[in-house]
Parts: sequence; C-alpha cells; structure tokens
Amino acid sequence: MEAVAPVITFATEYIVGDDEGWKVRVDYQDWADIKQFFAGDTF
Repeated sequence: MEAVAPVITFATEYIVGDDEGWKVRVDYQDWADIKQFFAGDTF
C-alpha cells in the first residue's frame, strides 16, 4: 500500500515590474524569466 500526502498550494499575486511598476515600452521578458508562475496566480 502506498501513502499519498496531499499537496497544498497557494496562488501568488504578482505586481508586474515589482517595485518599478508597470511601464509602457518595456520588455518584461527578463522579469518573467526569473519567476515561476502557476495556475491560479494573478497579475
């Protein structure tokens, strides 16, 4: 018999650009590359 432990996850709320905030004409690929997003996360 195999024991299965439940996995608890919590959604994360991201502020795009972090402390810099959202700006036009900015490529946010570098910002997104260092994040790990999951279903349920919000921006």
